Amino acid sequence: MKIVINNTCGFQISQEALDRYNELRRERGYGGGKLTYKISREQDRQDDLRCDPIFVRVVEELGERAHRRSGRFTIYKLNDEYYNERLWEFREFDGATWVELNDRAIELWRELQQLRPQSDRLNSNNTM
Repeated sequence: MKIVINNTCGFQISQEALDRYNELRRERGYGGGKLTYKISREQDRQDDLRCDPIFVRVVEELGERAHRRSGRFTIYKLNDEYYNERLWEFREFDGATWVELNDRAIELWRELQQLRPQSDRLNSNNTM
């Protein structure tokens, strides 16, 4: 799973990126209102956007133009199992974000995987 983090200057989406994001949402038939700069500044919305495949695509397409001012977004690839089990979280300091894995939760999750019956593990591996 790909997610977006911002390295500097906070989560500031350019107007070009907002326009492209809204365009792709319309093309895919998503309802709801347009994403605006003001809405994109809300913390809950930022976390949703960081994991949104459409927003990831916009950042991949636009590169440096996706971020306002001198900041930049970075695409971070996270192991699908860790993503799905939510064994990670966003951390933020002084406008920069990063992904932090929860090592203890990962260790416990691996132990639980070993306790599952062999047939369950085979079935879950075939569906990934």
